[in-house]
Amino acid sequence: MERTAFNRISYFGPASLFQWIFATVGIWQDRASGRQNLGEMEPHMLKDIGLDYIDARREAAKPFWQV
Repeated sequence: MERTAFNRISYFGPASLFQWIFATVGIWQDRASGRQNLGEMEPHMLKDIGLDYIDARREAAKPFWQV
């Protein structure tokens, strides 16, 4: 039987499922916030962190669940 994320969660019980959901939502919020900030940066600021305008806009346009 292949072990999946769901199998591991159900193995550890409902408390682990809650912790996983809580952690996942936190990651999604951080990612959405970071992408919003990136989308609002000026080109000279992007240059300081080694990104160009096009790459920054492409990253900022990704949905929060996408890596």
